[in-house]
Amino acid sequence: MRTELRAGRRDGRQAFTMIELMVVVTIIAILMGGVFQLMSTVGQMNQRAETVARLERVQNAISGFYAEYGYYPPVPSYGNPDPWASNFRNDFDQAVGSGSGKEAFTSRCTESARNQPVEFEFPPVQALDKFINITYAKWSVYSPNTLLGPTAATIPKEEWQDVKLFKFGLLSYLLPRLEVIGFTGTTGINTDLEPILQFYESRQWKRHNPVSDVGSTRKSLAAQQVIENRAVARWLPNFEGIVAAGKTILGVNTHESETADDEGAYKTRNVYQGTKLVDVLAYDYNGQRYVLQYMSLRDGWDRDLFYYSPPPYQSYRLWSAGKDGKTIPPWIKMENLSAEERKWATEITLDDVARFDR
Repeated sequence: MRTELRAGRRDGRQAFTMIELMVVVTIIAILMGGVFQLMSTVGQMNQRAETVARLERVQNAISGFYAEYGYYPPVPSYGNPDPWASNFRNDFDQAVGSGSGKEAFTSRCTESARNQPVEFEFPPVQALDKFINITYAKWSVYSPNTLLGPTAATIPKEEWQDVKLFKFGLLSYLLPRLEVIGFTGTTGINTDLEPILQFYESRQWKRHNPVSDVGSTRKSLAAQQVIENRAVARWLPNFEGIVAAGKTILGVNTHESETADDEGAYKTRNVYQGTKLVDVLAYDYNGQRYVLQYMSLRDGWDRDLFYYSPPPYQSYRLWSAGKDGKTIPPWIKMENLSAEERKWATEITLDDVARFDR
């Protein structure tokens, strides 16, 4: 009898009522919610800290550029700086933010802020042509060496001069251009380790690169390469491990491990709806589409940074759009916005992270 009573007491002490179980489950759920919230907060703090660290390293390089040349990188404009322009389009001639309201306003402003881009785009070396053509052929996207080179159909001189082959963003000033592109300086004509030499004869290249009268195009490029390498070597270590689609340049490994290797470093974005490709970022020449290789700088949220320096290039702003990826161009004055737009602009830029010199 005593044994049975003791067993009954034990069973009574171990049993839980339904209410007690519900209380325990609720407490566990609250604790788990708090843990997840804490993890999310910590994650955002880490991303912001990574963004700040990267901004400071790029800022060091920009300061080095200023010390060398007496002005900040004079990045040319690409796209439309006016987010209110009718039929607003990006650099790939895609419509952005049609309609009205906060979403359209935000899309156009964020795209407009890329008017002076960070990324450096350029033709790939010829050794990668086969890889590019096979990979993107089913979407009618090819290497510019194939579509626009000497073996392609004849292109009228005036049209050829204006074909988009480069995008001279911030990185094109802070990295040695010719080393990045793959110029080898060898005397052979168009080696497989370079883009087609003809591309350096384009109006776009000559407009944004020093003109030299040392002789042939190759000799002129070799002279430019020496000057670039000597200057950039001073601040190049700042880019170790933070360049999207980067590579080893002058002994410094700039490659960001989270981004594509060199062979995948093309401005393409494959967006599928089911099995159908609905968007590829590619340039166009008379209906023929081609991709350029690129390098870029990204923040802790894996989005491209933004840069702006107005003539005469004695001030600049370098910034991240923050967690929401939305921002407003610094050349837009708040007093020129409506009351509703000012409210949107304040909300959009609340989490931006910026560095600047004025």
